[in-house]
Amino acid sequence: MLSLLYWNHGERNLGDLLNENICQELFSLKIAPPPAITYKNLLNFEASFIGSTLGLLIMPKQLESNMQWQMRVRAAAPIKIWGSGFLMNPLWEENQLTRKIEVYALRGKKTKERLENITKVNFKNIPLADPGILASKLIKKQQKKYDFGIIPHHSEVHLPIFKQLTQVLNNAIFIDVHGDVLESLQKIAQCKIILSSALHGLIIADSFGIPNARILATNTMRVEQNYKFIDYYSAYDLEGHLQFDLNQVNFNTLDSTYLQKEIQKNYPISRTMIKEKQKQLLECFPY
Repeated sequence: MLSLLYWNHGERNLGDLLNENICQELFSLKIAPPPAITYKNLLNFEASFIGSTLGLLIMPKQLESNMQWQMRVRAAAPIKIWGSGFLMNPLWEENQLTRKIEVYALRGKKTKERLENITKVNFKNIPLADPGILASKLIKKQQKKYDFGIIPHHSEVHLPIFKQLTQVLNNAIFIDVHGDVLESLQKIAQCKIILSSALHGLIIADSFGIPNARILATNTMRVEQNYKFIDYYSAYDLEGHLQFDLNQVNFNTLDSTYLQKEIQKNYPISRTMIKEKQKQLLECFPY
């Protein structure tokens, strides 16, 4: 069983749990139950795939001069990186990683440039893609049942504004990222449009070729975690993506038909682009 570095503590989360389904269904690889994420345990993880996990591998200032820790880092086997990224901008000067790394794919250009600055290694020929775009390979093709699917980030599921949006839009479904992974994928695939404040809600929609837009509700996702969105879209040479701030939307005048047409018209990611990313990821999987 593979010891994989990913967020799986406390509540369930669709994007992170995709790690388990993709490894098992596409590569016949089982994931070991993850231990608590501590600096000591970081030395034991074998790989990192889906998720904003790379910030965990940045060496804290207090450990840079710790010779015992440095010896442990040198003795540990490299951790394999396949599509991971950083969550947010650096919090301090980043000089060293807590692990040696073997890079097979990275989420986007910002992650690539940041790792190059830290490691002084050129990752020029490394594929840039988030493995979440393989989600469409986990289920059978679905018939469309909903005009809109609403997917809040796991930290925002409780906010009334998302349920309100679901009620206002025509034929919309609220998709809880805490639910069963395959059932959630089926619901997403049954939608004509996806509106999500969660990055992997958008990535999964891309995987199925579903036009989508990012929706904003809190400063956590609007500002603090904006980095990972920019990183993901940079892999497609896009500077940004269509987005709406729900706090500035007048729900009384929201036109579902107009919104659907605008999102479909402005959706910039083609099926060809997705298929190429999927092909690259399947070919460079480290196991």
